Amino acid sequence: MTAEKKATGIIQDKNPSPPFIPAAELIINDLEAISLIKHDKKKLLLELLLNEDKTIMDLSKETGWNPGTVKRHLSDLVANKLVTPSKIEVNEYRIKLKYYRATARQFRFEFIWPPREK
Repeated sequence: MTAEKKATGIIQDKNPSPPFIPAAELIINDLEAISLIKHDKKKLLLELLLNEDKTIMDLSKETGWNPGTVKRHLSDLVANKLVTPSKIEVNEYRIKLKYYRATARQFRFEFIWPPREK
């Protein structure tokens, strides 16, 4: 096996992939992504993921929301490339812990209407 257990109970791979580094700024011009930021729960999740990686359970504890609710809103943010899975760890019980992170430290939203024809 190519993993070793840390004091935290997390089994670390000896050859982990490089850590995810968010972009300094990301310009968003997709209307659906722009509309997500107006949703209070999605906006809060994005804010919580700006500076550190967190699991669904971490986010659930911080917000007081059901993990299913967190996952549903997180899925929308991932689908619109505002959030991305950043790493996977395996705990001492062999449960995979999937961490998420905002894709950028800052987002700039640009909107052009009517949309240009392709």
